[in-house]
Amino acid sequence: MLKELINNEQLSNETYLEPYISLFPFNIHDNKTKEFEVEEKEDENLYFITKKDTKETSSIHESEPKVLIFTIKKEKDICKVFLGEKKKRGREPKDPYNSKIIKLQTRKFERDDILTKNQVHYFSYIIVFANALIEKFGIKEKFLQIDYSLKKKVNFDYFLELREKKLADIISMEITSKIKKQVKDYNKNLCEKIRQLNIPEINYFFDLNYLFFFQNFYYKSELKISLKNFGSNKDDYITLLDTNDKIITYQDKVNSFGDRIYAETYKKFVEELYF
Repeated sequence: MLKELINNEQLSNETYLEPYISLFPFNIHDNKTKEFEVEEKEDENLYFITKKDTKETSSIHESEPKVLIFTIKKEKDICKVFLGEKKKRGREPKDPYNSKIIKLQTRKFERDDILTKNQVHYFSYIIVFANALIEKFGIKEKFLQIDYSLKKKVNFDYFLELREKKLADIISMEITSKIKKQVKDYNKNLCEKIRQLNIPEINYFFDLNYLFFFQNFYYKSELKISLKNFGSNKDDYITLLDTNDKIITYQDKVNSFGDRIYAETYKKFVEELYF
């Protein structure tokens, strides 16, 4: 009797489950081990879409939108992101030409290199301006360029010292060693000689402060300067022209750089120091 009830109950369960049997890729009469496998596969299907689904299950999956909960990346890719590419062992092949270019490109953006370049050019400008001024008053002799070792010297103490100097002190520095025929004190001797002529405009220029002249003349980059700036009553001008088409003014120097980023960096450092 009990056996018949069990068989009838099993039959009724099969009858009840019959519409759903085709949906499952296993037999409902399998042992409990199969049931555990089904539970594990169902858990897996929460995260991944497996390739072992039957045609029926795949059609169901296709009808439902697929949502990828996780994005899986290889362990190697993750290491590359956080640690970078692993370097190869052994020495890298030498490329002296390219490495030299890279060092020069990096070096030119450094503050001291820019300030040296600017100071060298400013010293040259002072000499060009002085020659244009004395020529305006009929003096035929010319000041010579200052020695490069004095132009390129850049450190904080030296710059503070220059800030306090007059233009006559700058002009009177030793001349370039390239000119062997003249004594090192040639500019100093010429400056003292011109002072004795007692020309007010020239003496006014000689007594101007180094920093003041930078801010109000060199930086403004004017090629035509009124003599009234030096106490003159005459409505006359000094014209800064160079027959060799050299770079004269501050703006000429900035415009000579082909690299726009470098030009902006140059201007920034110069303005920070002189203003």
